[in-house]
Amino acid sequence: MKRCTEWRGKHAAVVDNHVNYIDKLARYEDLDEKGLLLQLPAPLGSTVYSVHDRCRAPYWDCPFMGGFGMSRCGTTGHCESYYEPTELCLGDLNYIGVTIFLTEEEAKESVERNNAK
Repeated sequence: MKRCTEWRGKHAAVVDNHVNYIDKLARYEDLDEKGLLLQLPAPLGSTVYSVHDRCRAPYWDCPFMGGFGMSRCGTTGHCESYYEPTELCLGDLNYIGVTIFLTEEEAKESVERNNAK
């Protein structure tokens, strides 16, 4: 979509007088009133960091069968957190600040907190 404005410092300015800006603004306001506009914390596809747990217990001692889980088992004491970079997708939005972090520093802090338990 062609922009009708540009930022000049802290203020927006009109860049093209041939577009009907009122109609465009009205469409955005209609979408906003219907709850259809969404402001994402980062662009889709950008790099974020996903925190996971891994069970270090032998296969037969792990309630997750030695696999990976989103929550700690809490019974064997063998769960260990780690993080990995991934791309942000719409399905991640509910997990931002829980298991998905926008910066590597936030992910490291979460892993350290989890592993200290």
